[in-house]
Amino acid sequence: MTRTARENSESGVYHVIIKGDGGMDIFHDDRDRFAFLATLDDLLIESRISLFAWCLMSNHVHLLIEDPGRQMGRFMQRLCTSYAKRFNTIAGRTGSVFQDRYFSVPIKTEEQLIRCVLYIHDNPLKGMGIHPKYYFWCSYREYIGTPERIAPDLVLSLLDGADGFKAATDDMRLKTYYVKQGSKVADDELDCAVRSVLGDIDPATIKNKPKAERARLIKALKAAGLTFKQIQRKTGMGEKTIMRDCRS
Repeated sequence: MTRTARENSESGVYHVIIKGDGGMDIFHDDRDRFAFLATLDDLLIESRISLFAWCLMSNHVHLLIEDPGRQMGRFMQRLCTSYAKRFNTIAGRTGSVFQDRYFSVPIKTEEQLIRCVLYIHDNPLKGMGIHPKYYFWCSYREYIGTPERIAPDLVLSLLDGADGFKAATDDMRLKTYYVKQGSKVADDELDCAVRSVLGDIDPATIKNKPKAERARLIKALKAAGLTFKQIQRKTGMGEKTIMRDCRS
């Protein structure tokens, strides 16, 4: 199967996601997490790549990196290969640990950068109900305390320091970044996708808007990657009406 070429970022900044093969857990305990971070730290020292944010979940990892020298491919290969070798040795297993290709999103603006940082730190909240300030395995604490591996200065300058960063973390208006792998929006990305399209508009109010405005908003949600069923769930509208608005 032909692979789609990666989209390059003029800023050199990318949101990178690596997942366990077939959805498998890639961290069994804290020793695994510390080993992954140790490898990451070594590679950051050796390369020209900088790190803006990171988060380790049970079966996937988020990294927000700056890659001015276009070393990301080799960097990610070394990171994944080194960790996978250790993981398999400890577990007494063979085979793939990660999906065969990491996923990357080019970050094009400072606004997108901020929202991506917030999105990465929101993963434990969305996945486990844990606010990032209580989650050890993400870079949130580096933004409000002492940086260990990240370069926080740009983000903090855009948010007026650590206090502005804390406020932004809980500002739902900034929670509009979402990742679409393929053509559809996953359910756990749905709320962010809806906010990115509607802003402050309550999706439940769309059905009461004038027909032309209602159709415009429904089309925008569909163009963002929502399925008819997802739009129906968020708006309370009938599926036939949604389909008719999309055709209008």
